[in-house]
Amino acid sequence: MTNLRKNVGVFIQDQTTEIIDLHVTQKIQDIDIVTNTSIDDVAITVSSAAEPTNGSTVCLREGSAFYQGQILSHVANGDNWDITLDTPLDYAYTTAGGCEEASIDLNVNGSVTKQVFEVSPKGLDEGIKWDIVRFMVQINDASAMDDGKFGGATALTNGIVFRKVDGITKNLFNAKTNGDLAAHMYDVAYVDNTVGPSGLYGLRGRRTFGGQSKNGVVIRLSSETSDAFQIIVQDDLTVLDSFQIIAQGHIVED
Repeated sequence: MTNLRKNVGVFIQDQTTEIIDLHVTQKIQDIDIVTNTSIDDVAITVSSAAEPTNGSTVCLREGSAFYQGQILSHVANGDNWDITLDTPLDYAYTTAGGCEEASIDLNVNGSVTKQVFEVSPKGLDEGIKWDIVRFMVQINDASAMDDGKFGGATALTNGIVFRKVDGITKNLFNAKTNGDLAAHMYDVAYVDNTVGPSGLYGLRGRRTFGGQSKNGVVIRLSSETSDAFQIIVQDDLTVLDSFQIIAQGHIVED
């Protein structure tokens, strides 16, 4: 029997679908676009049940487009609000677009009522799917950090839970300390308070799902079933100066 071998060339090509780079957020209230917008607008008119808050985040969705921008200022316009955003629109959102005001700050009190933050393609056209490849963690605090603390605070009692919801709820892991984060994430680094002008200590970390040296899979989220990547805060984290998480990935193109 003849043993034939062939050399097969394999070329790895990056995808060219749209990038996802979004804060996980907690909804504050629904807001509606009152007047159609244009690309590069930073001032838009919205209606909402309560007055918007400067510093909070506006999330816009329409068709397959999505956006996050921070409210720099707002003024009353009759029964509506004219808000100025820090980031120009990259899509001409219309009054048909879905919209909400949200918070990106996870340093909240979840000890009595659990606080849920998420990133999700819900509200987009049917058939839209997102692949979340990794997430990034950033914590700042006035106290020094080590593996026995959470940020600069004492170890948590209940912990923060990372999970996926896509018809089936699947917990990924629970972290009560910085050491727990390091055990489940690719890398965690502490930043000394002498770095930067704020004088705060910092924690930076990332968890990557995709890649054969990682989990080998990504978190796929579908708009049709309002899938979400979620973080649940179950303790009082208000002692932290800041705590934010960003999810990164791309739109799926079949």
